[in-house]
Amino acid sequence: MSLVAVPFYQKRHKHFDQSYRNIQTRYLLDEYAAKKRTSTESSTQKSFTQKSSAQKASSQTSTGKTVCRLCAKRVNVSSDEEEHENKKRYQSLVASYGETKRQRFLSELAQLEEDVHLARSLARDKLDKYAVEQMVGESLDCFLDDKLAWERHSSEERMIRAPEILVRLRSHTVWEKMSVKLCFTVQGFPTPVVQWYKDGSLICQAGEPGKYRIESKYGVHTLEINRANFDDTATYTAVATNAHGQVSANAAVIVRRFRGSEEPFHSVGLPIGLPFSSGLPYTHFDVQFLEKFGVTFRREGETLTLKCTLLITPDLRRVQPRAEWYRDNVLLKESKWTKMFFGEGQASLSFSHLNKDDEGLYTLRIVSRGGVSEHSAFLFVRGKDVWV
Repeated sequence: MSLVAVPFYQKRHKHFDQSYRNIQTRYLLDEYAAKKRTSTESSTQKSFTQKSSAQKASSQTSTGKTVCRLCAKRVNVSSDEEEHENKKRYQSLVASYGETKRQRFLSELAQLEEDVHLARSLARDKLDKYAVEQMVGESLDCFLDDKLAWERHSSEERMIRAPEILVRLRSHTVWEKMSVKLCFTVQGFPTPVVQWYKDGSLICQAGEPGKYRIESKYGVHTLEINRANFDDTATYTAVATNAHGQVSANAAVIVRRFRGSEEPFHSVGLPIGLPFSSGLPYTHFDVQFLEKFGVTFRREGETLTLKCTLLITPDLRRVQPRAEWYRDNVLLKESKWTKMFFGEGQASLSFSHLNKDDEGLYTLRIVSRGGVSEHSAFLFVRGKDVWV
């Protein structure tokens, strides 16, 4: 019997197996091994049968008995039948083994196909679900964007309005070398742009540096004329403009010159001319404002009190400075609607019924021969709502 050369990896690794091969190759190897094992068994059985028949023949010959041809033929026929029966049995075994392998292979293949189909269906369902979620998310984002854009547009539509003047300009009469301030309030959306005109000519701050000062803060627009002279007597116009309209307000400024007896009393801190009064004491008073009234907003028909708390040194009962109230530099007097109080460290101006004409810049002056102390703040009076 010839020896077969064994590969080097089988010599050193006796535990070598064929698990890396594919399924079909394993089935072929198993089938080949089964056939080889069956053929070996059949050859062994056949040699055993021949040996037993030879032993029988030798035993019969040794005993001196003779066997007839018919018996020998029967023995041969029975051995052939037995061999044919063994062969049929082997073929049936091989066929059953092959069928078993085929059925197992088919069942494994069917199971594999079922697993693949199930995995495909799960993947398809997952992809469909993801696509639906993505579609719903995109549609929801588009809906939210459209809703926000519509709300923003509607809010802007509600806010958009042409300029509207809430507090109009007021005319002023001042002395030369005094400063005058024109104020008015306007609202609108977008925020209006305000320009100032003097007798129809646009006022440019750069044209006369330091002469004009224009400010806009919280909807209140002001034009201040520093050290007004006689040439500043004119009609001043404020024009507010935005994309939806334009409004304007006018006011006259009259600058008076000093002549003779109109010459004002000049003192430190005294912004306007005051005539000499024999009622003023010659004592010097130090006046400090402890509490002051600020910028005030009211409606027509309401009541109001402008009050300051003062500290006057020295505190003399018989000799006191004089308290004067001014609106737009015009001296005020008590009336049915206006009451004044000065004493006990307080000075107040009370309105029992506000009118639109009460609007303006209010100034409290504490006047004595020693000098003037004053405090000013603006009072805005809004008209009543008109019922339609």
